[in-house]
Amino acid sequence: MFIEKVQINNFRSIRNGDVSFGEISTFLGRNGVGKSTVLYALESFYNVGAQYSCLDYYNHEQTDTSIRIRITYGGLRPDEAAEFGSYVHGGKLIVTKVINQGGARYFGTLAQIPSFAELRRLGAKEKRAGMKTLIESGAVPGFPDLPTKGDDVDRVMEEYEAAHPELTEPIECETQFFGPRNVGGGKLDKFTKFVLVPAVRDAATEMEKRGAIMQLLDLIVTRRISSRQDFQEFKQEFDAKARQLYGKENLPELAELGTLVTDRLKRYAPGAELLIDFAELKPPTIPLPDAVVTVSEDNFKVPVRYNGHGLQRALILALLEQLSMTQPDPVAANDTGAAAPQEPLRLPDLILAIEEPELYLHPARSRYLAKVLRDLARRDTDAALPGIQVVCVTHSPYFVAVEHFDEVRMCRKAASTDANEPHVTTFTSFTRHQAAQRLAEVTGRPPEDFTADTFAARAAPVLNSIVNEGLFADVAVVVEGDSDVAALWAMQTAMDQKWDELGIVVVPVSGKNNIDRAVVAFQGFGIPTYFIFDGDKPKNKGATTNRTLLQLGAAAATDFPATGINRGCAVFEDNLETYLQGVAGEHYESLRDKCSAQYGYDYPNKALKNSEVMAMFLQEARAVGIEFPILQKIVEMISSIARELRIAPTGTTKPK
Repeated sequence: MFIEKVQINNFRSIRNGDVSFGEISTFLGRNGVGKSTVLYALESFYNVGAQYSCLDYYNHEQTDTSIRIRITYGGLRPDEAAEFGSYVHGGKLIVTKVINQGGARYFGTLAQIPSFAELRRLGAKEKRAGMKTLIESGAVPGFPDLPTKGDDVDRVMEEYEAAHPELTEPIECETQFFGPRNVGGGKLDKFTKFVLVPAVRDAATEMEKRGAIMQLLDLIVTRRISSRQDFQEFKQEFDAKARQLYGKENLPELAELGTLVTDRLKRYAPGAELLIDFAELKPPTIPLPDAVVTVSEDNFKVPVRYNGHGLQRALILALLEQLSMTQPDPVAANDTGAAAPQEPLRLPDLILAIEEPELYLHPARSRYLAKVLRDLARRDTDAALPGIQVVCVTHSPYFVAVEHFDEVRMCRKAASTDANEPHVTTFTSFTRHQAAQRLAEVTGRPPEDFTADTFAARAAPVLNSIVNEGLFADVAVVVEGDSDVAALWAMQTAMDQKWDELGIVVVPVSGKNNIDRAVVAFQGFGIPTYFIFDGDKPKNKGATTNRTLLQLGAAAATDFPATGINRGCAVFEDNLETYLQGVAGEHYESLRDKCSAQYGYDYPNKALKNSEVMAMFLQEARAVGIEFPILQKIVEMISSIARELRIAPTGTTKPK
């Protein structure tokens, strides 16, 4: 069972948050917007003994309102659905943790008739009277005869609800979802396990039982040992011995004790009798011994807690890679025996939350880890193998992909409706289906011409880690190629616009026909986006694409536009190089050749794709009195968009 949705209320910076989850969910956003708050809300949900203070409330001064963390689980296997029974509705299990000054409690949702739910809170006598009133009012047509005993009313209500599911609604009721198995409803930890890998944690804490290293190690060890035949045989023998030991045939003392107490009970309640028996026995799980982890580095052997953060993080990544294997590791067939288990050991599905996975890693290792995490995110049909759901918070483009932007959850801070209250964390998601429909809208073509799959197929070949950086931008600028990047960056440097400081990212997408995909994706996440393209008028080609891009940039659509600047986009009548040549006139080739020779280029016509060469070209042009006003105005327009965001209230950015 995997998490499908999390609703968080009144927890730290999240006042009212509703976040959907997939096999992989990646949270992006500036520092301080509350990305990791989602991970720590999940940890608080899974940690029965979590401690809370006023600092965990959205408003530290108003702790009279409860913190609520509600998780909707989906994809339940048959044994999971059977275990939770009436708590499952439409294949979903909804569990809520409510935290307030009175402590923390868990609630499940049962399918109940609302009026019945109110009666269940009453005593037996009041409950029967209330049901009688409902029957007489005609609110429950076809209800059977009212039982004479108030205690039997619950049973009849349950039977009526089962026969009339259309009258029921999911209603919360307190249940023990965590804790010892088979005690109340304490079954959730049998099927789902949460492991948090924080960005930084004290080494000693990491080696505690709840630390990421020990939890991952426990999963791997259990998975490997569970495949041994001798382990399975021991488990079966243990179960059989436990049932035999606690069976009523072996424990006549229970019946004898009942008789002894009954003799005394009759003195106070003649006719009463006490019967004592054990409930159906489900043998306990046999715990494995605690693993003792030691790391030897350069022949220096010490416990893990004495190693640095880098080595600890490397160990966690090695454990994750081991966990990503689809089959248990083979064990040498020796006298202890190794074979497929006769009855698979039920391992819980893993919810793996990793904060800033790129920490302490070189770029190549980051790319590799991103692949490992994608391989990890799976749901296996073999009940002995845990399915794994990955949730991560990152600042690295290696862990996101524009072609997989369905996985992205963009986090921002927005002003509260009450000016006196703290800013709140908001979440934005955008699907490929929504992107396809947006393209249909701007092109004017039928929606059925665009699908989520066709959008991804067109986008995947050109959207790379450079383009992915646009998802981390305060303002994304989409251009056709490297020469556009060089010209814009050189001009903003010459104008001292400080684009790095403003969070402006320029991304090339290898051609005009690829601009629309990137722009739609960035705008869908509420990232202010500006784009520049070539009109190609002299070549008399690309008229349809020109119209689409102009509409996407909220400009008047025309087949071959003149050079111009709009609020959402800019266009050159032919292309950037033609514009530069037209302005520089007779000086163009001499300036270009001088700059290309300075930087050792054999082909001057390609030299201006380099930002250093372009910067020198602009500097040399200015030295002879040549300015490029269109390029300057484009840079000013982009800078103004970024500066407006700095002035506007935090988090209120909208697509341009």
